[in-house]
Amino acid sequence: MAQFIFLGTTSELLPGQMKVVRTPSGKRLLVNVDGGYHALGTQCTHQGCDLVEGTLNGATLTCPCHFAAFNVATGRVERGPAEDPLPTYTVHVDGNGVWLEA
Repeated sequence: MAQFIFLGTTSELLPGQMKVVRTPSGKRLLVNVDGGYHALGTQCTHQGCDLVEGTLNGATLTCPCHFAAFNVATGRVERGPAEDPLPTYTVHVDGNGVWLEA
């Protein structure tokens, strides 16, 4: 059975916002897209730029350095220069609690 760690409440991250959260396994980027929560790697797979400084437009996250774009639900590259997808992690919302699979 999967174990989850508590990240906070839904009121702490509103739609269209993102933040870096620290977990025992490392940092994750938590993103709220229209009330749907997603967790991914914090750095662009192109040259390691911090994605929390990027732009979120719907479900597309654009890197601030070289403008690679990723789908936050799947991690898939939508626009280069990045070639590799972002790692994604399972998020579960229970009531107003947001949990990440450990």
